[in-house]
Amino acid sequence: NVEIEKLVSVLEATLIIDKMRPLEEKIDKIQLKLKTLSASNDSHFLNSELLNILDKRDWVQWNKAYEKISVLENSHGELELLNELLRKLRESASSLASLICDNPHDDVINECSGDFGKAWDLARADAWLRDFEESHDEYQLQRDYEDIDKKIRNNIAELAAQKAWHHCLSRMTEKQRQSLIAWSLAIKKIGKGTGKHAEKHRREAEEYMAECRTAIPAWIMPIHRVVESFKPIPELFDVLIVDEASQSGPEALALFYITKKCVIVGDDQQISPENVGVDPQEVDALIERYLRDIPLRKTYGLQGSLFDHAKIRYSKSHIFLREHFRCVPEIIQFSNNLCYASLGASLIPLRSYSPKRLDPVKAIRVIDGFKEGDGQYVVNKPEAIALVKQIAKCCNDNNYKGKSMGVIVLQGHAQDQLIKKLLMDEIGFDEIQSRDLICGDPYAFQGDERDVMFLSLVAGPNERIGALANEAAKRRFNVAFSRARDQVWLFHSVTINDLSPSDLRYSLLSYCQNPAMESVKIEGVNIDDLKSSMRSGKSSVPHPFDSWFEADVFLQIINHGYRVIPQFKVAEFKIDLVIEGLKNRLAIECDGDEWHGIEEYEKDQWRQRILERAGWRFWRIRGSMFYRDKEQALESLWQILEELGINSSISLEQEAGIKEEVIPSEVVDVPKQDLFPETEEASKETVVEDRLSAVLNYEKDNSVERYAKRYKETKDVIIEILQEGSQGKDLIVEKVLRKMGINNRGSNRDKFRRRVSRAITDLIRLGKIEEYETDKRMRVKLL
Repeated sequence: NVEIEKLVSVLEATLIIDKMRPLEEKIDKIQLKLKTLSASNDSHFLNSELLNILDKRDWVQWNKAYEKISVLENSHGELELLNELLRKLRESASSLASLICDNPHDDVINECSGDFGKAWDLARADAWLRDFEESHDEYQLQRDYEDIDKKIRNNIAELAAQKAWHHCLSRMTEKQRQSLIAWSLAIKKIGKGTGKHAEKHRREAEEYMAECRTAIPAWIMPIHRVVESFKPIPELFDVLIVDEASQSGPEALALFYITKKCVIVGDDQQISPENVGVDPQEVDALIERYLRDIPLRKTYGLQGSLFDHAKIRYSKSHIFLREHFRCVPEIIQFSNNLCYASLGASLIPLRSYSPKRLDPVKAIRVIDGFKEGDGQYVVNKPEAIALVKQIAKCCNDNNYKGKSMGVIVLQGHAQDQLIKKLLMDEIGFDEIQSRDLICGDPYAFQGDERDVMFLSLVAGPNERIGALANEAAKRRFNVAFSRARDQVWLFHSVTINDLSPSDLRYSLLSYCQNPAMESVKIEGVNIDDLKSSMRSGKSSVPHPFDSWFEADVFLQIINHGYRVIPQFKVAEFKIDLVIEGLKNRLAIECDGDEWHGIEEYEKDQWRQRILERAGWRFWRIRGSMFYRDKEQALESLWQILEELGINSSISLEQEAGIKEEVIPSEVVDVPKQDLFPETEEASKETVVEDRLSAVLNYEKDNSVERYAKRYKETKDVIIEILQEGSQGKDLIVEKVLRKMGINNRGSNRDKFRRRVSRAITDLIRLGKIEEYETDKRMRVKLL
């Protein structure tokens, strides 16, 4: 039985083995296939795993691996669908397809997938706007517009000139043409009007003018030429315009007789003719004799101008023109302080800051400068030399390329002659001519202007300086300072302490040492309230902005540290935002999405063109650009601000305060007998020439270095004395003199006293010592 059971077991096992043999053959085939697949570089890792499981005959692991394969097989269809969708997406939006493939587990993509339709629409709109902006480049369009506008203006001007000449010449008769030429020849024959035949030529000119007057629609000539050319006939002209009427005396009243309407243009705060050589008493006698029955006859004296008479008689037709186009704000501000502010009608500077502009006001102190001479023959050679050397330096500076220049002397007439001679030696005639450089007193520049003006104060500390405070002097100073368009240099030898506070030179010097323009306050703007209003979503537009768009741009700019003024007023116009620095300003115009019509657009462009002609530079931003990407929209703004030198990290108060420059003089005291020789029999002209020659030919020595060293020693001694404690200002001068061994008497001791006083002033200005008052006595102490 036992053997039978064993035999049965063997038979059963044999039957099982026979049944398993086909399965093993299948397994062998599977193993062979898996080995082939595993050998491939792109084989899936499950192939190797299945091969190992078959080798071990681990059917539990086999079942698990098989389940994985089933899952992959089920996902294969989804994978094919995904690849097909990605292929289609790459055709339309390759960047988005790459983003999804590179970041399959990005939570942002998962979150946005629910609103993919909205996001897609937004992206399409953004792409359209970007394409629109690229195809409508605002700055290129603006440049093209400016070029076209310039060509149009030039063409219009040329066309107007051609039409005017055609109209004039086509209606001119042959007789009128002949009379016009004859008149011009007669005027040339008159010359200075002093010849014995001058009166005959005047009558001839009047005769010819009577025939040719109507051939010319507008005549432009000085008043004396009007008198020489036209017979006094009532209402000879329809309109007569008198410019610089403050330069014309009562004799110009005859113009009222020959015109229907008269426009008088002038400024009573500028200089009037001096009427040198005319005796006022004789004029008063003539007034009493011939004008006894004329109302306000006293106004016809030497001091009355045509502009004064117009103010007296036609006050209701008075129009005050306040817009000022010539000077930069810091220059015209002095004239406002001096003359116009007291009238309640300060001039409004319309010139803006140009890129890389010059410092508007420069004060140069010539230490140890001195004045020689009296009256109209005073000179200050150290000041003249320093001024001429600065002009030569400016002529070699690229920043002054193409700039016109002028020199005004604020005292006497000899100083400008001295400067002329020095300029001829220093820069030559060609440079003088190319710069249109003229030297003279304020009268030489009335009605004229230059890019850069150099002023010589002339006054020296070696004289007893009286207060210059009359109205005539005030008008001269107003004219002198306001002749410059871009920059004023003031050369002076005296300090503030040498001048009386009532002296106009005190006002001029103090302003030049610390020039300033009227500050523009940002009134009604509370930054914190503005930000909180924005966060709370208030709908009302905050004052003074016209829109929330302006307020948003304003906040973005001030967050970068710039000074921004909203609704900046320029004459009758307003600018949305103005970014202000010390040397430059930039106008910002915010173009919102609301369209106000073609008329408003053209009006806005017209306003911009007017302000651009006054020197303003504009930068415009559209609401669509700003709200799509604020940083990118403002990127070009930061570049422009950098080009203009508008610094965000320095406030205007820190930038202001232009320091006074100090230079040593190049000469010491010139013996008076050498500078002004005694020439009793010589004429005044000869005396002036001799004096100037003596100044120009004076041999220089090496005293500059000695003086500079001595001046530094003086300052060191002052500081050494103050280290012991505060001192009375008068007492410290005596202590310095004793400590330095200055025991001389008379003029030498007075000279050193002045030098010590100047050293004290310099130390106060440099912030090393302080001046204060106790018990009505001035004291100084070390800081």
